[in-house]
Amino acid sequence: LLHRIAASNPMTLNTNAPPSRRPFSTGLMVTPTDFGADPTGRMDSWDALHAALNVCLNQSKLSPNGNFPGDTSFNNGHAIRDMGGCNIDLAGGEYRISKPLVLPEYSANMQFGRGSLIAAPDFAGDFLFVIGIPGSCKVPQGSCTIDINFPELFLDGAHRASGMQINNVMGVTVGPGGYFLNFTQYGLQ
Repeated sequence: LLHRIAASNPMTLNTNAPPSRRPFSTGLMVTPTDFGADPTGRMDSWDALHAALNVCLNQSKLSPNGNFPGDTSFNNGHAIRDMGGCNIDLAGGEYRISKPLVLPEYSANMQFGRGSLIAAPDFAGDFLFVIGIPGSCKVPQGSCTIDINFPELFLDGAHRASGMQINNVMGVTVGPGGYFLNFTQYGLQ
């Protein structure tokens, strides 16, 4: 069989060739420090955390079907991206951010946790973490984001921001071990 493949399409046997795209992996573990995040909380880590979120969002482009099961019932031209259980693991670090982290609607199947987010002294925004856009989800069940989890997450608004705003999500879990401190208005809305 290998001889026939080598004769008809020899490039498929080249194991040294780089893959054309990163393979899809269920339960992909993403660590913000791989993108330059400072787990000591001294430097702003927003860019690195945003890059980690984008890895999970782009995971759906690699998924065999790309979409979360059952999302075709919306009939509004949108599909929910299946991030395949992508896990952003803060690995116990403390990450200072200067603006909100935002997970867009029409996203599904990810985790973000096991560490801390703290508002920087120059934080610009209302919440440390925002999921979806308030009032924008126009589907019958009112949920445009599905199965988002925040295990062991500590949010410190530093008297500059609220903790987390969750909009139009079906199946969100904050915890076990969620903790909100020093928020301006809401720990969790």
